[in-house]
Amino acid sequence: MGKSSKQERDFAQMYTFLKRIASYDTPARMRRNSGKDWGLQFDECIEMAYENIQQEARNGLKGIRLPKPPRVANPDEKPSA
Repeated sequence: MGKSSKQERDFAQMYTFLKRIASYDTPARMRRNSGKDWGLQFDECIEMAYENIQQEARNGLKGIRLPKPPRVANPDEKPSA
């Protein structure tokens, strides 16, 4: 069974945001360039990046729900009449 169009949109949305998160500077690069690139101290830069990553993740998950797991038959359950 193929993915529904909703699943495809959800996947594309999550993929897009994960790509954005993956493109953030590394801590080593932030340590070297935070003052030059953003005019911030390294610790401020890391704190802001962390907050931005959290927001990116929230945005990537917005409107997406986990599918309900398939119901598995319980061998101890009595069949309904």
